[in-house]
Amino acid sequence: QLVGQAERVPVLDAALQRDADDRGLQAGAEIYRYNNGFWAWNAGSALGCRGDLWIPFLSGFGGLSVALFPNDTVYYYVSDGYDFAWRTAAEAAHAIRPMCES
Repeated sequence: QLVGQAERVPVLDAALQRDADDRGLQAGAEIYRYNNGFWAWNAGSALGCRGDLWIPFLSGFGGLSVALFPNDTVYYYVSDGYDFAWRTAAEAAHAIRPMCES
């Protein structure tokens, strides 16, 4: 193993949606999953992608959100107003650096 090269961790790969065979449990709707502490949203159709685009995110009480976009962008929002919507942030990040082929 090369110095600085991290070993892959299957549980983390699944939680971060890197394992297409383990998307996790459906969570309320077909476009949401829950896997090992992380939620995921299939943003493919919302962003005009040709296929699925699963975005892992953390969600906390009152409106805390951290989304890990596949274009190496991290979005976080801290609130106590129970606002969990970050679709516009995903659209803006996608406009700056595309997350998928459209």
